[in-house]
This record gives sequence, C-alpha cells and structure tokens, in this order.
Amino acid sequence: MARLKIFSLIALVAGPVIFGFAHNKETEKKLIDREGVAVEAIPLAKIENRGRRGSKSYKLEVEYPVEALGKLKAEIGVSKALYERAETEPVIKIKYLASAPEKVIVVGGPTDETEGKLVAAAVFLFGIGGTWWNFFRKKPAGPPEMPAAA
Repeated sequence: MARLKIFSLIALVAGPVIFGFAHNKETEKKLIDREGVAVEAIPLAKIENRGRRGSKSYKLEVEYPVEALGKLKAEIGVSKALYERAETEPVIKIKYLASAPEKVIVVGGPTDETEGKLVAAAVFLFGIGGTWWNFFRKKPAGPPEMPAAA
C-alpha cells in the first residue's frame, strides 16, 4: 500500500515534467521548421530499434553540408515509409538551425509531439487519481460488524 502512495505522488510530479519535455521538443522542431536552413542530406546507414511488444522505431544516419563546418553527421528519427525509401532515394531534404547545426529535422515531417503529451496527461491523471484514493477519500470505518449468533 505504501508503494502505491509513493507511485501516485511521483506520477503527480512526473506528468507535468514529461509534458514540459514534450512541449520543449515540439517548440524546437517548429523553430527549425520555421527558421532552419534547408539542405540535401545523404543517408549513410539505416538503424532499426525494436521496442516492447513488437514496436519499432526507425532512424537514418545522414551526412549533410554546413557552410562554416563542412559536412556533419546526424541521426534522425523517420517514418517507416521514409526508412524504406532511403535505399532507393539517394538524397533526403532536411533542415537545421544555423545557430545549432546539430539540431536537424526532415522537411515535411511531423513537428508535433502528441504522443509525448498524451503520455504526460495519462501519468498526471494516474497521479491525481492515486493521490485522491490514497490520501483524500473517506475510508470505511472498519470491518463490518458480525451479527450475533442466536
């Protein structure tokens, strides 16, 4: 029972923290999309990560030109369709920030972090429910009385 109390309090704090990270990542992607420098990148390697319950994430290691620094390499999370097309398409369009060329997004890719925000909301709601259940609800007075034997 004490573990549930601790987990509910941690979830109550962790939910907004996760939401903040997701929001910052989304803001950064939108900034790169709005103000970034568009270049063509060459895919060097394909990286497939397997997660729990059969889920997969796809990344491409790309090399792209930067004016002052020459060529840089980066790993970019991509969709399955773009991952599969990487072998046949020798070039992918990306954008990077001029002030931070290591921050890269794929042109036309999603800039929202809906999944991260939904996870944050679920964790926070679990924290609210668990905190209410463990600390604020009216608890029963005790075990029910047994009727007297006749």
